[in-house]
Amino acid sequence: MTGRASWPLVSVLINCRNGAPYLWEAIESVRAQTFTDWEIIFWDNLSTDGSDVIAKAQGPRVRYFCSEVPLPLGAARNEAIEQARGEYIAFLDVDDTWRQDKLERQIPLFANPEVGLVYSNCYYMNAQGRAFSDYFSKYEPARGRPLRELIRANFIPMPTVMLRTETLRRCGGFDPELTIVEEYDLFLRVAREYQIDFVPALLASYRVHSSNASRDFRRHYAETLAVYRRCFANGSSDGGVGEDLRRAQCAVALMWAGRELFESGNITLARRRLGEAMALAGKPSRLGRSVALVTSKVVHGLKLRGRQRLIA
Repeated sequence: MTGRASWPLVSVLINCRNGAPYLWEAIESVRAQTFTDWEIIFWDNLSTDGSDVIAKAQGPRVRYFCSEVPLPLGAARNEAIEQARGEYIAFLDVDDTWRQDKLERQIPLFANPEVGLVYSNCYYMNAQGRAFSDYFSKYEPARGRPLRELIRANFIPMPTVMLRTETLRRCGGFDPELTIVEEYDLFLRVAREYQIDFVPALLASYRVHSSNASRDFRRHYAETLAVYRRCFANGSSDGGVGEDLRRAQCAVALMWAGRELFESGNITLARRRLGEAMALAGKPSRLGRSVALVTSKVVHGLKLRGRQRLIA
């Protein structure tokens, strides 16, 4: 076995489940990096669309591994982490891409030994690869010790994330029991122990298409509540964080209750619960915007039901 000195500095983790339409573009965006000391850990989650053929044809810098059974994304990422040899780990999904100076711009921020994670701004792009917006177009993201801000909402775009491998392993990797908010859960645990830094440049592109646009609403908020409970149980009470956490947890619970009450036909109580959620979340926060979105859907549903009654 070769010594650690000959191993790559950065391990790029690409987890794949039937990503053939975009896979070549993602890998090429890594090959184009101005920083060249990298390896790709390609973890194939039993693809059936020829993704394995594309990955295996990329040469020795793309190390191919395949699951024996289908795994949730967090569990599959943990398997890929175990194969990583680099001092740093970066994540790239098969449908996303990087700007060519992404790694070069982020690595210098780890000169601060307190920094465990670095992220950046990124583009939103459509299925055809055309950028139509940027992630932080309306507000300045947090850096330093942003646990309080993260509790209010997950603002870290995954395609831009780079961590020290030591940080990732010390924090326990991804929770394999979570299937939707596993990234958010990890970011909260990292923020409790390390500083987080930010590169104010558009270093990646996140593709929005039909396969990733919809998610299970109920599971999303059930998992979010579970993450909040665990974070609170771990004693996040310093610097006002505990109070923020309690407010966020209550807001999510009330939003969930409001949505369920509306679906069951209890409109009056649904509106009351959503109003309480809005008051707790606060309008300036992303959580507040999420509550406002759910509330607007309820109001829209009320209008539709009113029209249907008039027609009947």
